[in-house]
Amino acid sequence: MKKTERFAAILSLLNCKKYLSVEELSGQLFVSASTLRRDLAEMSRSGYLIRTRGGAMALTPEEAEETVIHHPGETLSAAQDAIARRAASLIQDGDMIYLDTSRLILGMAAYLREKKRLTIVTNSLQLALTLPEGRHRLISLGGELAARNMSVTGRLAIAGAERFNYRLAIFACSGLSNGYITCRSAATASLMERVAQRAERRALLCPRAKAERVTAVNALPVSQMDVIITDAPEYFPQAQDRVICP
Repeated sequence: MKKTERFAAILSLLNCKKYLSVEELSGQLFVSASTLRRDLAEMSRSGYLIRTRGGAMALTPEEAEETVIHHPGETLSAAQDAIARRAASLIQDGDMIYLDTSRLILGMAAYLREKKRLTIVTNSLQLALTLPEGRHRLISLGGELAARNMSVTGRLAIAGAERFNYRLAIFACSGLSNGYITCRSAATASLMERVAQRAERRALLCPRAKAERVTAVNALPVSQMDVIITDAPEYFPQAQDRVICP
């Protein structure tokens, strides 16, 4: 069995049973325990599952949304799609824009087919592969790769992002805390901060599931956002004049 086939089989088994030991996986897949331990370690680093002592656990839906690589054909919920569509409507033909890494941003790609002559800077390698070829100018930042969601961060990404003046920067929301947009790493927060400084306007995409969460690092004050697109306006009591409900 090839490695990609083993990975798919492991995920399929974890969908049925949320925890499996190495011994259980070995018995069902007819693969040695040592091979499975290497597989589980690699899958954990890439964000497909949670490695535990002696086995592996499936991600919760919230963890999966944050960490697993998303596929272009993956369907958004009606609320998420409405946010993505409304965010795309902020973009004008000929704009210079920044788009960060998230499932919602990927969902915007289909709506960008209607736009003309955009210059898009992004740290999302997935988005670079999803956008229609030849229709827009795409600038993909370099930097340190986060394999769990195919994004880049770090000093090289910041240096690249700082070279441009954006009419609009669109950020996704991992969580909220005391008036701050939160994210999962200091590297991501630094990139967001530098991009926000270079943008004429800044927009936040925040579905209800994210508004109800807090992640580890404060990235940007909500007060810096010129537009907030959300289906949970009650989480932004001090910014009602900037909230758009799709």
